[in-house]
Amino acid sequence: MHDGIVAGTANVWAPMSSDEERGLLFLPTSSPSPDFWGGRRPGNDEHANSVVALRAETGELVWSFQTTHHDVWDYDLPAQPTLARIDTGAGIFFGPTVGKLLNNLEASGYRPEQVDEVYITHMHLDHIGGLIKDGKRVFPNAVVRAAQQEADYWLSKAHREAAPEGAKGDFDAAIKALQPYVSAGKFKPFDGDANLVPGIRAVAAPGHTPGHTVYLAESKGQTLVLWGDSDQIVEADYGRAYAAAIPMARFQLLSETGHSAQLETPDQVMRAIWDSADV
Repeated sequence: MHDGIVAGTANVWAPMSSDEERGLLFLPTSSPSPDFWGGRRPGNDEHANSVVALRAETGELVWSFQTTHHDVWDYDLPAQPTLARIDTGAGIFFGPTVGKLLNNLEASGYRPEQVDEVYITHMHLDHIGGLIKDGKRVFPNAVVRAAQQEADYWLSKAHREAAPEGAKGDFDAAIKALQPYVSAGKFKPFDGDANLVPGIRAVAAPGHTPGHTVYLAESKGQTLVLWGDSDQIVEADYGRAYAAAIPMARFQLLSETGHSAQLETPDQVMRAIWDSADV
């Protein structure tokens, strides 16, 4: 309180973001007097209502850009958004009549270099083929994320050698699509359930593949569920039905109880899918 004027300091309500290569941390700051009318507040309120860049290692101020010199009401500056992509389609692997991801992306008003992160549900070739073109990264600035269990299986030469002859091509496709990102330090696997960026969460759903993952996009009390090939319940072969059903069963438990559970036997899986009672 100064001369009857209530004034405080600016804080950071919205998520922060960072630039690892330049070692910068970006802070979206709010009004210096939250919840108080600021019509009588003197000065320009330096670093309030601003995007503030700090040196990540030391906290040193690098630069600050103020969007409003004198905010009258409390306003939280939005954070830098993250542009993410879930899977990339067949790309180069299914011939010239498919693989139109880039055309559709650009028609939506975005360029591949704007994509910050790519989340892979699993490494079957019809989900990862759009990662590369002419042997190069399609998304040059993006970090590719997938489950560690998925990477350990499909990117393993030992697993490839042990696979039936007709399945070796699936391993070759995974290595071909991911290797440019691995070499550039742009592949960062995660282990199990993980919070990736604010509002996007990975939920482990193994079964269709060893590291199959479901992604949850959450905002304003609503949740969007994004998954790959986990909806194949009816199969002639019971073993494949079991494998494909695991992620659906686990996700059903997650949505109904708020807690995930790994189902390990066929009886547990089928019961979780077909029985509305709790497992």
